[in-house]
Amino acid sequence: LVECDSNENAQDAINCAAEFKSEHVQGIANFQLDATAAPRVCAAGPKVPVVAIDIPQPPCQTMFFGANNVYAGKLAGVALGKFAKKAWGCKADAVLSLNDLAAGSVVIQRENGSLSGLASVCPGLKVIHVATDATNEGSIAPFTNALSTLPGAHHLLVVATNDDQANGAIKAAQAAGRLNDIYVGAQGGDPTSWPSLCGKTPFKNWEADTAYFPERYGAPIVPALIS
Repeated sequence: LVECDSNENAQDAINCAAEFKSEHVQGIANFQLDATAAPRVCAAGPKVPVVAIDIPQPPCQTMFFGANNVYAGKLAGVALGKFAKKAWGCKADAVLSLNDLAAGSVVIQRENGSLSGLASVCPGLKVIHVATDATNEGSIAPFTNALSTLPGAHHLLVVATNDDQANGAIKAAQAAGRLNDIYVGAQGGDPTSWPSLCGKTPFKNWEADTAYFPERYGAPIVPALIS
């Protein structure tokens, strides 16, 4: 078993693929964040079966393994909408939608699902798209900028395509003294979200999250790769 961490970096992923080639691996389980870098990662690696995890890896993927992203997004969007309807009669100031488009079609589906789920409960809300990267730190500055355009807003719904983006938004709101102005529905259900979800942090408005359980991915992926 050969393992290599791409560190959420395209060049590191290319280097990993080259390492796998030199190690003469017989198959690759590829969890690589940047869909636009996939052709270069594929070119650097060996010609073996590839299971792409969560993010498509054309042209070398043999099989894609991932969530139904539209439905996953909709789950959190509907839940966030139900909160807004109960709390304010759907009178939110705006929806801030965080996404890193470098991850490709899956996060677009996830974002669209979140927004459609929210709209199914609270239609007609103003949506502001906030371009981030997929990390916590990379979401702080874009969200800070977005918040600055809404100085008097106290009922802001936030949808994010992963928990890192949501945590970045929370840090930005806290630094701006506006922690109580945002209400989050995110994707992942990662351990980083648990303290806020469970009321153990100063941020009490993490209203919804869709869990993916990546610790269970290996059970179907490894047999599929071997076959």
